[in-house]
Amino acid sequence: MFPFWTEAGNTSNILDSSCALAQSGMLMTVERKIVVGLGDIKSVSFQCDACKYRVTMSPDEVREIPRNCPSGHRWIQGEQEVSQFPPLLKFAENLSKLRTATGQKLLGFQILLEFDEPAR
Repeated sequence: MFPFWTEAGNTSNILDSSCALAQSGMLMTVERKIVVGLGDIKSVSFQCDACKYRVTMSPDEVREIPRNCPSGHRWIQGEQEVSQFPPLLKFAENLSKLRTATGQKLLGFQILLEFDEPAR
């Protein structure tokens, strides 16, 4: 699926215009994706592998990875383990900063995340 730009600068995916193309006799393959920007993230959840308990917080409040779930299962044990996952920690530390920078249009571009549509 390829987005096209509207006059307001917002994206609108081709799926919206595919019905008109199909009615005109043109056939096309439609691929559906979900595209979100960092400002679209409503919450960040950490789910325990052992009990499936989730700790959910605002993306602007994520400063560090919780060390354990509220049920007591350990997620991150000691400083040595923490140092083995620097990209994960940097993501948590910088999510709020990235949301602010993209929301205030400081970067000159938007960061968009694309996901396949969930299976039905």
